[in-house]
Amino acid sequence: MQLHWVSWLWVAFACLASAIHSRAATPKAAYETGLRNVTSINADLVLALDPSKRRQVSSNTLLLGTVRLPCVASSPGTNPDLPGEPVRISTTFIDFINRVAHAKAVDEAERGFFLRYTTRLAEDSRTMLAPDFDMLLPQRAWSFNTMNRQASHFNQMVGGLLGIDHAHHYLGHYRKNAKNFDHRTALPQPVNAMITEPEWRQAVIDGARNALACGLGVDGMKAIFECFGQMPTRPPWAAYFIHPQADVQRIILELVQTERDFFAMDAKPRKIGPVGKPTYNR
Repeated sequence: MQLHWVSWLWVAFACLASAIHSRAATPKAAYETGLRNVTSINADLVLALDPSKRRQVSSNTLLLGTVRLPCVASSPGTNPDLPGEPVRISTTFIDFINRVAHAKAVDEAERGFFLRYTTRLAEDSRTMLAPDFDMLLPQRAWSFNTMNRQASHFNQMVGGLLGIDHAHHYLGHYRKNAKNFDHRTALPQPVNAMITEPEWRQAVIDGARNALACGLGVDGMKAIFECFGQMPTRPPWAAYFIHPQADVQRIILELVQTERDFFAMDAKPRKIGPVGKPTYNR
């Protein structure tokens, strides 16, 4: 009887050890979304633009290896007859977007998590990724459904932010502020800090339309702006993502209306051929 009890103890111990090992082996922060997504989305965004706008932007994406801040920015081209400089992103930008997307995906099942994450993020301007992010996550945060939503949010966030940067080019924001850019520095300057809030909002709406044309919704963009809007004090690098005087609630409402208008126009019947048979551009 004693041997039987001991054998059961060994079975229980083995099961517990296996469970601990399985949990420890969970690929924390091993996101499938990364640079490849960014470069692919950027190419699609440029291809979806009208030719007149496409000529003013670059479809290339440069990864900054020495910049520790989460940044996404470009700069005006040296020749006004040529496209602007390629969009430049940091590796920390990819990490930041992955975590914001993950926090938003978790929040859909555990309300309040996104607010806790953004509050933690704003506690120290030097804490760019919230180093205890994995500790904040509930155990089910890495489930298939959650990570599927995370990937969707990531793509939408990247599409929106790159679309906005392209809009700054064809709306003339980079060109108008060309004298304020120093091409010798490794750290790009955020154009959002050089333009007016209405100019920024116009770039956001145009960028959203560009992303929508590529099949990317506006929920990711809304989440990015909500992230900074919920912060009591925004870190200085927030200027890469949002205008310093941005009215977050207003831009979110405008994004919702932009998406509605886009799909309303997309579903509008059009006459084709001599008989005027309607079709739907889906």
